[in-house]
This record gives sequence, structure tokens and C-alpha cells, in this order.
Amino acid sequence: MPNPDFLNRLADLVGIVPAIWMQTGELRPIADRTKANLLRAMGFDVSSDAALGDGIRRMEERPWRSRLDPVCVVRSDAHFALRIPDRLSGHEMNWRINLENGDTVAGNFTPGDFDIAESREIDGETLNHYAVTLPDGLPWGYHRLTIDDGGAETMLIVAPQSSYLPKWMRDGQRKWGVACFLPSLRSDRNWGIGDFSDLADLADAAKLLGAAAIGLNPQHALFEHMPEEASPYCPSSRTFLNVLNIDISAVEGFGDCTEVQALLASEGFREDLEGARGAELIDYTTVSRLKMRALRLLFKRFKARQPASRTAFEDFRRAGGDSLRRFAIFEALHTHFSVRKWTDWPTQFHAPDTPEVAAFAESHAHEIEFRIFAQWLAEQQFSTAAQRCRNLGLEIGLNRDLAVGCHLGGADSWTDPELYVSAIRFGAPPDQFNAAGQNWGMAPVNPHHLRDRAYAPFIEMVQSNMRHAGALRIDHVMALEQLFWLPVDDPDGGGAYVAYPFDDLLAIVALESHRNKCFVIGEDLGTVPSNFRERMADEHILSYRVSQFERHSEGLYMRPSVYPEMALATANTHDLPTVRGHWQGTDIFLRHDLNAEATPEDLAAQMEDRSHDRELVRAALVDQGLIAEDFALDAALDDDALQTLITAVERFVARTPSCLMLAGLTDLLADEKMLNLPGTIEEYPNWRHKIGLPVQDMAGDPTVRAVAAAITAERRI
Repeated sequence: MPNPDFLNRLADLVGIVPAIWMQTGELRPIADRTKANLLRAMGFDVSSDAALGDGIRRMEERPWRSRLDPVCVVRSDAHFALRIPDRLSGHEMNWRINLENGDTVAGNFTPGDFDIAESREIDGETLNHYAVTLPDGLPWGYHRLTIDDGGAETMLIVAPQSSYLPKWMRDGQRKWGVACFLPSLRSDRNWGIGDFSDLADLADAAKLLGAAAIGLNPQHALFEHMPEEASPYCPSSRTFLNVLNIDISAVEGFGDCTEVQALLASEGFREDLEGARGAELIDYTTVSRLKMRALRLLFKRFKARQPASRTAFEDFRRAGGDSLRRFAIFEALHTHFSVRKWTDWPTQFHAPDTPEVAAFAESHAHEIEFRIFAQWLAEQQFSTAAQRCRNLGLEIGLNRDLAVGCHLGGADSWTDPELYVSAIRFGAPPDQFNAAGQNWGMAPVNPHHLRDRAYAPFIEMVQSNMRHAGALRIDHVMALEQLFWLPVDDPDGGGAYVAYPFDDLLAIVALESHRNKCFVIGEDLGTVPSNFRERMADEHILSYRVSQFERHSEGLYMRPSVYPEMALATANTHDLPTVRGHWQGTDIFLRHDLNAEATPEDLAAQMEDRSHDRELVRAALVDQGLIAEDFALDAALDDDALQTLITAVERFVARTPSCLMLAGLTDLLADEKMLNLPGTIEEYPNWRHKIGLPVQDMAGDPTVRAVAAAITAERRI
């Protein structure tokens, strides 16, 4: 192993955090071997002291090799970093800012009038670093700063001090919403999977129930060629939409397209459609096959008829630019090669800008345009659902969700392969929920490459996910500050946190939040860095509080009154059992049945623990006067007792001062099925359970109305 001082210095320069504070309170140093593996994955040679020294030199000199940084992000204190030879310090220089709106602001300065922040000798010449002050009052936005008429240029991002907060929140009001997994919505007219028209209908139900928001899981693009890859948290692309959510019957020309109507009338197609619609679990393969067949016929009609909406389509294509085109090319290639990961394609197709990819795009132009057409339809229909929320007066509307990463074999990593560290996966260190830690199976973004790109991929992703949203939940928001990296080739499973440009990323989130009038929720469960939540509060980013986790050290549930105001409160998440499932121990039985090594004694011990937890739940609800002291502790409750329990739990969460609360549709419907069982892939039907009631009947259901009325009453107090 090389000199540890050299190794530690290079690790520090690239942002490897030297130790982890475990949730036990232990400070665990990162092993040298883990640091070396991480550095190697980032492209550094760690085989010798000389190689490490070369890496240190390159990292230390990196910012000095250009006069301006690749990007400059400012808030109230507007200045930029300038690095120039000492011999030029007394020379007057001109600066010009080409503002986003087309205007220009210009001026001049003499670097020597400012204090030297740092000096360094590079290639025998002394360079000075100055922090040059810019004028006050620069508008928020993305501008271009140029020094000395093109001598150096950088992206200048001017952002507000904190993220957007709506007036109702600033006035101290409390709202609530319903949360759902969109594909799980059931209706008499969808094609076996919840679609954007179902979402619009859910907005009608939400309004009647007194809700102000609809919480959604990520709407990210998945895989047309691999429809069973159904997790919205491991998407192909976090920028584009899932086209399986398109309502085929709402597409322009559906009713008078003779080929589509003939397809619908055909016996085999009709049988498959009715089977998918009536199935208890979502049949992604069948749904995808049916929808894609119909969409292709509608695209054929669109091309032949050249309708008036063609102009809107072309506008969409132009606005999407290279990103949209590359995504469409990936989709076509993925179907063409019929291979799960693009890394298994022929090597000449491993990047979007090769001659072979260009030739493929030219010869498959129709296929590529079809996928752009599908994205256009998805965007139209999602926009319509969001507009329905606004028309109905839902104060928040759609509460979208941004996943923390993307699929290794997906479009995002193919269209921008240098942005990702392919030899690394990310996850979480050991904690009280996972003693072995977690590997989420996705490759992280390289923070240095992201900054070199002036954060363009991050900006585009945030913009696309705030579109049509009144709120955006950022999954594992701690990743804006640091992410737990796990080298693929480390047999010991060692990992470490790697730092990200936290301040800059928060500033971009704040800018887009104001532009879209979209407030932000940070999912801050698990290992949270010191002072992180305080920083989130300063940034006006809501915390994420799940009542199953909000406990004192001895296990007692925290009272609603201690929840923070700047938070979203909820009884559970997509990874947790429902209120009914938690009480009954559904998750325990599931895991026991799937664990071949589990014994009856294991099950008995876990159910005993859950029995104790039922006592704690009852105590918390009794403390709030929400149920009687003699409420039954039996795992199986009759319908009336179950309804009493669910209503009490939702009232408990609604009683918190947290400005937003979400209640899951599965809880409103007293369902016990888990949507996702973490740690399983094929063992359990994750992301496939449908809700038990058609969405059109939701607002008229007596039990749903009763729970909703109870929540509304608590939120108005």
C-alpha cells in the first residue's frame, strides 16, 4: 500500500469523507483500501507514491489551469473567482454578462484593487486568485460572464437565498393530500394500469375529499423493452416521462382511427385488454404490448394526416433538443439489440456520438420519431392532469418525486456515460434498519464532472421534475451533500461518503423552485449528516417525517406537537407496511415466508416485538384521546375496529403542526398489502398491486369519506 499520507491527501482533494458517524455514535474511519478503491474507480492511479503524487498535483492545479471556474453560483454576495498571472494584476480588465433575457451588463476592474485570496506557482509563473465583486441586483437566472472580450467565459448562476414557499404556508396554514402509486389506480376504462386520465379523475376525488395535493411516486421513464423493470426509483431516465401512463383513448384521433378501432375489436386483443384490466396485479408486459401496438397505429395516422397539432409536436421536439433526441435514439437501440444493459451492446454503440450511432439514427428515423411522439403525448396528458388540479383549486396540485439515481443500463447513463462512475454503486452505511448497510445497485454521478458541465444535467433534471408540480420531493436529499459510495470490486463491501457541491446544488434547487412556484420536500430518512436538517430549514426545504420512525430512544412514539412545522408528515411510505399491515404484522409474515433459513422461533420473536409495538401505538393514540384505553390489541381486528384504528392514526399525523400531510390511498382503503418490499426483486410482486376501488368511486366511498373528513377537521384546527 502506498504512503498513507499521499493517499489521504488525494482522497481529501476528491471529496472522500475520511470517517463516518454511525447511528450508534461511533466514529468509524475509512480504511485505506476503501479509499484506494474509490480513487481507482474515479480514474486515478494509486499503484505507487509517484502516481499518487501526480494525482495530487493534477487535482491541486486543476482550478489554476483556467482563469475562470466552469461555473459560478452566487446568491446575495455576487463575486467570481479570477486566477491570472501576477504580471497582469495591475491591468484594467473588462467584464460582460450576457443575461438570460438577452440584455447585457458590462463594466471594468483592476484585479490588483482586490485582495489576493491565494497565490500559486504554475509552470514557473506566479498566479494570483482574486474574488472579483459583481454589481448588486443581478436578476436570478443562467447568464454568461465573459472577461476581456472572450478571453475567458463561465456560466453565472444567480439564485435566491432559499427555496419557494407558497403564501398559505407562510401564513401558517396546514394542508393535506392523498398519496398514490399512479400505475396502481384502477378504473373501468384504463388498460390495466393507472394512466394520466385516472390521475385527472383522482384530482376530482381529492377536491371532494378536502385534499390539496396528490402525492406521486416518480414519473420517470422506464424501459419499453423491459416493462417488468417497474421500480420508479431505478428508472432509465430521470428527465423524461413513463409513456405507459399515457391514456390511449385520450390521444387525438383515437376515435376515428379505423386501424386502432379494428385492433380493439379483434378477439385476441380484446381478451388481453380485459384480462389486464381485471387482473389484481399489474401485468406490465401485456400492458406495454397492447399500448405500444395502439400507439404505433396512432403515430402512423398522425404522420399520414399531418394534423394541426403537428406544429405543437415540432415545437416540443425543438425544445427537447439533443437530450430528447438522444433519449429517443437510446430507446430505439435498446429495442434493436434486445439486451438488458447498453454496456453489452457492440462497443461502437456505447456512446451517443459515434459514427455507427449516427448511421443507426438515420436509418431508423421513423422509430426515433415515434419515441419522441410518445414523450410528447405523455407530456400533453400529464400537463392536462396538472391543469385539472389548478382548475379545481387544489392549492398544491401534484406533489412529484425525484429519484436519487438511475438504472445502470438506462438512457441517462448511455446519453452521458462520462458523468457516471461505472465502477461504483451507492447506497447507505449500516444503521438500525439495515445492519449490513445497503447497496442500491446504481452508479453515482461524478461530482467533479458535474461541476465541469456547469451543472447542466442536474439543472435539466430539476426543471423537468418541477414542471407541472406544486411540490417536489427529493428522494434521499442528503445526496446533495454527500453520497455513500461502494466500490464494485471491494470484496469486504467497504464504502465511504463522497462530497458533492452542496451549496451550488441547493442554489439551483432554490432558483428552479421559485421559477416553477414549486416548494421542495427533502426525504431525510436514515443517516443524516450533522446540522443537515437545520440547513434544510434555512433553505425552506421541508423535512420528511414518517410517524412509524418518529420515536424516542426507548421506542415510545413522539407526540404530534413535537413534529416540526417545516415538514411533510405521513404515517408510512411505499417501502413500509400500511397502517393495517403494520398492526397485523403483514411485513413480518412476508419476510419470514421469503427467508428459507427462518424458523418458527424467529417468527414468534418478531411477532412478539410487533405485539409490543401495538401497545406503543395504542398508548400514543390514547394519549391523544383518539381511541379508548381498552382498544383491542389483537393482531386481527374486525372492520369497525380497523376503521377506528386507521382513522385515529391518520388523525394523529394530521394533528402535527407540519404544514403538509399525506395520507396513502392504501390506508384510506384499509389495505394491508405492501407496495414494495425492500430487499426483494422477483420474490415479491413489487410495484404491481392495484388499489381496491376504482378511482371514480373513491370520493363516494363512506369509509374513505369518513377518514378524509377526520383529517380535514384536524388540519383546520
